[in-house]
Amino acid sequence: YLMKCEKTKYLLERLRSSNKKLFLITNSGFNFVDAGMRFMIGEDWREMFDVVITNARKPKFFNETSRPFRELDEVRNTQSWGKVTELQKGRVYQEGNFSRLKDMTGWFGNKVLYFGDHVYSDLADPSLKHGWRTAGIIPELENDVEKMNTVEYQKNVKWLVSLVQQLEESQHQSSLDSAELIEIWLEERDEIRYKLKAMFNPRFGSLFRTHNNPTYFSRRLGRFADIYMSSLINLLHYNVDHTFYPRRSVLPHEPNPF
Repeated sequence: YLMKCEKTKYLLERLRSSNKKLFLITNSGFNFVDAGMRFMIGEDWREMFDVVITNARKPKFFNETSRPFRELDEVRNTQSWGKVTELQKGRVYQEGNFSRLKDMTGWFGNKVLYFGDHVYSDLADPSLKHGWRTAGIIPELENDVEKMNTVEYQKNVKWLVSLVQQLEESQHQSSLDSAELIEIWLEERDEIRYKLKAMFNPRFGSLFRTHNNPTYFSRRLGRFADIYMSSLINLLHYNVDHTFYPRRSVLPHEPNPF
């Protein structure tokens, strides 16, 4: 199902007014895309985009060079077989490949920011092979952020960190009382871990974290996406030319600067 958000159109208009080039590459057919975009943005949705590509067959679109672009004949609802030598605004194209897109538009490298909701179909190849900047749209993130901002979550995380620190510093103790206390702390640590996991999902926990470590999905997302967010409209909180600087992560052998 589709959820309409008036801010989506406002974001696109804001980008266009800042002279940004917008393009749409989707695996869906035009009829489906047209109905959805009319609902979400309006009858004039195609005016927002400089290039519209449907039936793209991602990730093949980013890897194969043999499939040419075909223009959609909207009257007959079929694709034309004439050679496409340029991508024109207001027209709809099907299939194609990254190489021809780059040749006909001149869009390449880190000047392009490409949004997608699938780590492998949308983000992996543009990032690794073609040098595009990529942004992941992960709706589940909203639930995680909401939970992480609660007092209960923050209190438990702080206590868990303090408890682990106590465990590390107490390992040199050899008395019987110290050993018993360490066992109690270990049990408490496990209880807090389970409680934190259950806050997100009682069976699976967070989509992004397993105790101290990022999940496989989170590692793949961090590898293939320069930024990620729960919704496209989150960008409305920032200027069009805002730069997101990466955070410095602490390696296991490095001292914590904080």
